[in-house]
Amino acid sequence: MREERRQYVIYVAGKLFDNDPVEEEFNINIARNWAEKIWLSGFTAICPHLNTLGICRKAKEDGTMTGNDFLEGDFHILDRCDGIFMIPENWKISEGAIEELAHAKQNGQMVFYKFENLLLHKWQDPWAVDLGGDNE
Repeated sequence: MREERRQYVIYVAGKLFDNDPVEEEFNINIARNWAEKIWLSGFTAICPHLNTLGICRKAKEDGTMTGNDFLEGDFHILDRCDGIFMIPENWKISEGAIEELAHAKQNGQMVFYKFENLLLHKWQDPWAVDLGGDNE
């Protein structure tokens, strides 16, 4: 079963930025833990929190990039994914994650609010659009 899942790339979406560096590190660790769980379940996970680790804060502080620059790049990564997993602990309080969710829905990508739904999803079902439903 794991070998069959590895071809599916899941984008991990949740809160990253915070004015408190300790809280931001906490958000990164939450995302890393979910990405690890997704990998260990046989899927391929993309975790934008780790993709720009150490770059975001410095670029925002010195003014070379904004949060929107990173979000635009994340959209390009998300476009290449099969689905998006919304981190239960914090996606609802993240403007970026909410925008990523809207982008994924607009593109007809699978949306997962619960890890169990990701595991149970039948990928060959072309009619499923949003397995997560409104049960966020």
